[in-house]
Amino acid sequence: MERSVREHMASLEKLAAEAAARGFRRALGKSIAEQNKRKGATTKRARRSSAELMALEEKLHAAICAQPGEKMAAYAEAAKSTSEMLSHPMRRLRAAGRIRSVGQKGRARYFPIDD
Repeated sequence: MERSVREHMASLEKLAAEAAARGFRRALGKSIAEQNKRKGATTKRARRSSAELMALEEKLHAAICAQPGEKMAAYAEAAKSTSEMLSHPMRRLRAAGRIRSVGQKGRARYFPIDD
């Protein structure tokens, strides 16, 4: 008798756990794994050509030479662009040794390197 009661209780616990899990899945709409999946870009972005990058790089270098010690936002305004659009040309200028930066991330200030 006691054994059959334990078996019955175990089956009830299992059913209750499954029902609770179904309820949470329904309440959340999507499973946690589905929510954590990385969403792709909704529109396909066109890559900038190397000529466009070089032109933007030169415009950025001229702005840095004209106003040394400014933050990226000031150069973005001078180049009529955004900080995000200038990050790649800025990295290329630093890698080429044409500019140097002081500070990190949003507080970085940029200076031309004199040859």
